[in-house]
Amino acid sequence: MPALPDVPNVLKVTINWHVEADALAQTIHYFRWSGAASAADLSTFANDVVSQGSTAFQALCSDQVGMTAATARDLTSSMGNEATAGTPWNGTRGAVILPPAAAVVVSHSIARHYRGGHPRTYLPLGEGGDVTNGGLWTSALTAAADAAWGSYVAALISGSPYGSLTISQLVNVSFFGPPNRIITGSTGRVRTVSTVRAVPLIDTITGHVTRSNIGSQRRRNRDA
Repeated sequence: MPALPDVPNVLKVTINWHVEADALAQTIHYFRWSGAASAADLSTFANDVVSQGSTAFQALCSDQVGMTAATARDLTSSMGNEATAGTPWNGTRGAVILPPAAAVVVSHSIARHYRGGHPRTYLPLGEGGDVTNGGLWTSALTAAADAAWGSYVAALISGSPYGSLTISQLVNVSFFGPPNRIITGSTGRVRTVSTVRAVPLIDTITGHVTRSNIGSQRRRNRDA
């Protein structure tokens, strides 16, 4: 598979979580930056990603969930710097665990309309007491998570500059899009495959809303 195209002045931030016994859970976010992105400055930023995560989310995670580290990678070129840092933390909300796939879904708004939905973040928040009899997140957790996400992003942006690195916006990056390819497999099954864009689309995140429906990040079920 060919390498994805460069995305000038955008950082890919991969947050590593442990969700019960699964130490491979991740959330991925993109930030627009300016200035310079040295490895040292990226390390400072990655450390703050985890530290601010503790401030925003620790009280919303069960004691079996928490962040372990974050990796910040400069996508400006294939040779862009990257760094991994962060002090691990565990949640303090309670011990009544949920299925590993259960997630709080934060839906992000962008100005561009497109077929296929909208950017989302699946956060491993909540514990058993945060689920209503109807199988939804309680309004208290939803409100707390929505406020926490907003304050989290704001803290990372207002924490700039990280040395010579200034973080300005949370963005969404679209690497794939039309024209699509139609592939017919050996069994006759037909599927549509999106092609890699020559130039990725960068959309500024203009707002967010946290859903009451319990999301499912199925890959987190691997250790269930």
